[in-house]
Amino acid sequence: MNDEAAVDGGYGASDAPFEWLTSFEAYQHFVLPSTVLGPSALVEEGCTGIQLNALHVGCGTSTAGESLFCLRERLPNAGGILRYGCVVNVDKDIKALGSLERRWKGRTVIDDESSGGGGGKMVWKQLDFSSRASCRASLDDVYRNLARSSPSDQSPLPNRPPGSCFDLIFDKSTLDCLLCAEPDAVTGLLCEVYRGLRAPKRDAIRGGVYVVISFHPYDFVRRLLDLPGAEWTLDYRVVKRQVEDISDEEVGRSKEVLYTGGSGSVGSEDSPSSSAWSESGVFQPDENYRKTVGVFTCRRRRLSNSDGHDADHRPDYILDWDAVREHVISTCDHEYRATSPLVTIAREEQIRDAFTMELRRQRGVLWDGKNPTLSLKDGYEVIFTPDEKTHYEFDCFLDDWKSYCDSKRLNKDTNSFSVVTALDFLHEMQ
Repeated sequence: MNDEAAVDGGYGASDAPFEWLTSFEAYQHFVLPSTVLGPSALVEEGCTGIQLNALHVGCGTSTAGESLFCLRERLPNAGGILRYGCVVNVDKDIKALGSLERRWKGRTVIDDESSGGGGGKMVWKQLDFSSRASCRASLDDVYRNLARSSPSDQSPLPNRPPGSCFDLIFDKSTLDCLLCAEPDAVTGLLCEVYRGLRAPKRDAIRGGVYVVISFHPYDFVRRLLDLPGAEWTLDYRVVKRQVEDISDEEVGRSKEVLYTGGSGSVGSEDSPSSSAWSESGVFQPDENYRKTVGVFTCRRRRLSNSDGHDADHRPDYILDWDAVREHVISTCDHEYRATSPLVTIAREEQIRDAFTMELRRQRGVLWDGKNPTLSLKDGYEVIFTPDEKTHYEFDCFLDDWKSYCDSKRLNKDTNSFSVVTALDFLHEMQ
């Protein structure tokens, strides 16, 4: 198995290309090579005509990796072409990776430059961000290969851990998805992103850029990205969502754009994203929430007095995993319990009333403090709103119910609950 061919798997209708949240056109100006490099690097370091490295995390069946690889940015005054020479696509789903790889290799419309004639390559790797061993097994060889292909990235230290090779790490709602999983997955993603970003050298201006597209509120994501030990700046914009029809005929076709000064803000808005939670704790997304997404740009920086290591003698691109995990947990707890509480006083009253009405409808029983129960299915229908059930299906609820029973040492085969237990479940599992 080589770098370019990582996976196999069947291609079906469910594996067809799909762009979650928004199209490549909506955020292209944030990932242009000149934007990633920055105007000062173009002028002072003379970064013209070079090939950048990009990592697309949680790619699924998105064609964003293809779009990055085929992007060509022409500099003025015969300054050359900026492009991504290597694009690495990673995901946990091996079938999605296989379908993307075969789609790319089976393309019919190709120009010499986008097919690799310019030395570029596309890579597909399977990994699980919740497993540090999986990240090391999938990415360490990628880091080493990139370091060998770029002499300026090679470290003079013989045993220096691999990393610090990507100019761009692109994340379209992967962070959002992992926030619905265990803290280890979010921790693994953020630690690997920081490890992978190119750290500025002593005599260099530019550092790698992490671009995150998210539907979560600005304050929450900003606090989350303020990682312990991380040295990066953060910029934020709001863009309108766009729907994209993906055509097989466009695969492999290079797209040339003109350099516009590397502003990275064209087409963006300064208005903040809205919260989907009402003051009573009910999930009620407004039209602005549905039509816009936030774009966070984290640019790696280096302290002037740093020797490239932290106090524990780790390279400065490797964060303390345990500290990041604690940060993720505390930040999420603050967001879900304080900023967007699922169970407020008003919400609790609504649930008690709805529970009572359903009990009366079914059995003519009023809630009298003796804790009559509803089935899990009926209770689920009562305690969650239609919008919440759209995002939180019954099967997911059952998984959380089993986890709740484990934490409370209850019988996992229990198929009903009282309103008291329902409210405790919501408090516990938020």
